[in-house]
Amino acid sequence: MKHTSLFISLIPLFLVILGITGRIANTFNGHQPNGFVGGKEVQAATSKRVADQKGLLPLTASNKEAVSDEASIHFPVNASPALKYYESEQTWILQATVVQIKDVSIYGRPGTIAQIVYSLDGFEPRYAWAVIKIDNYYFSDSTDPIAIGKEISLQLSGEHVSSIGVDWDACAPDDEYCRQAGFIEGGFPFSEDYDGLTLCPSNTLIRSGGAAKDWINGMLAWRIVDNVK
Repeated sequence: MKHTSLFISLIPLFLVILGITGRIANTFNGHQPNGFVGGKEVQAATSKRVADQKGLLPLTASNKEAVSDEASIHFPVNASPALKYYESEQTWILQATVVQIKDVSIYGRPGTIAQIVYSLDGFEPRYAWAVIKIDNYYFSDSTDPIAIGKEISLQLSGEHVSSIGVDWDACAPDDEYCRQAGFIEGGFPFSEDYDGLTLCPSNTLIRSGGAAKDWINGMLAWRIVDNVK
């Protein structure tokens, strides 16, 4: 009788041991009951997650596929360097290609600007913003519309222009171009690093070869001319 009672009391213990053994076997086989994931399934799920994350990684600049639609429009290949100064004429010329046109408010006045791409070495693209018009004043001397993909020549010239930059305060006040350009590029602080000239977009471009990425601080108020030098 005692032996029978002992045997009955050990049955639950045997069942527990059998259940644990089954779970261990299922784990090694990559399956678990009740929705649990075994070792192989964990490894497979982890591998898939890593693969999915790699597919979501952003393309870097070194990847040839990481090229924007804007960058697919090439800068003028015959204009390298694109930025040149002509001492005898006190003139700066920037040759570029239009990649975007947008209507904006220029310090409260309606205007149109163009994003342009150019290069100083024939390889690396650089971007800037050029003003097409403000109110009813156009900076282009051409009757042809400025469109995306068009090669343009920006010109900055006059007594107020030199090899080190432009002094908008010295621009003739009775000159309509100077009045409009001075409004757009005026108000920037003076800098000793710029030989006392202001940190306006034109001087930043002339001194560094680059321009501000945001258009509000990078609008070039240059004439847009047809006769490319």
